[in-house]
Amino acid sequence: MLFKFFKVADIYGEDLTFFRIEVQLTSIYGDSLSPLRFRFLFCTTSVNVEMASLAAPKAISPAIRFGRYAALLTGMLYGYTRLGSLTAKEKVIQEHENKIKAARAIQQAEDRARKTNVEMQSLAGEMGIKPAV
Repeated sequence: MLFKFFKVADIYGEDLTFFRIEVQLTSIYGDSLSPLRFRFLFCTTSVNVEMASLAAPKAISPAIRFGRYAALLTGMLYGYTRLGSLTAKEKVIQEHENKIKAARAIQQAEDRARKTNVEMQSLAGEMGIKPAV
């Protein structure tokens, strides 16, 4: 990555600063692709700008301040109770899913054992060996 900064002094009565950024990316798939290049040119000026002066902020009413904190605390309390109810529901759902997963794992193990037994008996028949029952 290459960063170059150019400063051109006093063009049209302003100081202009140019930033040129070159980024070169090479391919990770091999040397057959040419590297990618990106070039950006930015221009900034150093002009003094005066900010608008703002009036002093007004005092916030105690009723508005109380209302804000009351709403904040109410939201926090609601979130805490909602989290508790969703956690309880999720726990019941998770237990049910665990039972289903256990039953599915047992069924898959039985199917694998049955398929393996059938395959071994067919291989024994092909090899001329009397299969054991």
